[in-house]
Amino acid sequence: MSISYSVRKLYWGKETNYGEAVTPDSVMGLPVSWDAGLELLEEDIYAGQRGYYARVFIGRNVNPSVEFYLVDGKILPFLLGSVQNSGTGAPYTHTVTLGNTLPSMTIEAVRGSIAERVVGAMVSDWEISLEEDGLVDVSLDLVAKDISFLTSYTDPNLSLPTKTPFKWGNQTVQWGTTTLSKVRSITISGSNELQPLPRDSDGVIPGYSILNAELEAELEVVWEDYQLALDFLNAQQRDLTFKLVRTEGQDEITFTLTGCLLEWASEIDYEGDELTQTISLRPTSITIQGLDDITEW
Repeated sequence: MSISYSVRKLYWGKETNYGEAVTPDSVMGLPVSWDAGLELLEEDIYAGQRGYYARVFIGRNVNPSVEFYLVDGKILPFLLGSVQNSGTGAPYTHTVTLGNTLPSMTIEAVRGSIAERVVGAMVSDWEISLEEDGLVDVSLDLVAKDISFLTSYTDPNLSLPTKTPFKWGNQTVQWGTTTLSKVRSITISGSNELQPLPRDSDGVIPGYSILNAELEAELEVVWEDYQLALDFLNAQQRDLTFKLVRTEGQDEITFTLTGCLLEWASEIDYEGDELTQTISLRPTSITIQGLDDITEW
């Protein structure tokens, strides 16, 4: 029995000027879902008690959402804002940190000869999830300037990723100087607190201002070290580090969450053979460092 799937392609490219379309040059991981998030704003006007008079167009909001498996780190600077690339040959080094501005992108969601083109897309909220025996999953909530529908689209047929998506293999996390060797899952998330500028005469939002970054993390751990309890009681802040590896020292991404304050999220589960607990963390900052064969992220 053969089963065929119609998979939507997601092409994207970094914009030089906000909201001005560019020709996409990259494929957004391996997509799981896409929603253009188009909302029309209208006002109905009635004459008298019941008589309908007119429907007036006010504007439109474009708030796409996308979920995909992480294949490379090129998208990560769009989550935080700043990236430094270095190296004269592979492996190149990429260091992503919180920036005072966010880059925007053009996204083309393609199916056959039809495409949705979103311009001025910026990451409002993001989440990266890792689970044992699973692939690394990225979810993005975006805000954008505008959208258009291309009904005679010529697919550029950008090459799909040749690498397999990242997975989390060793389940090891560094908490300060303590190694947590049995972590079932990790979720890190952030919000860029984007605030829309006043709507223009065409009914679209011409841009966004960026406020403070909000960061959170959650871990499901197998209880094996009392250091977590001591840090919780003493309100001790520590750094959390974990790594995604395809080839050690050549193709990897390291996440470092600095100044994490530990918050108890659940009681210890005493059922079964292992003691597991879910804990929440409040980082003060985050740094992502990648090594790979890509010149620039």
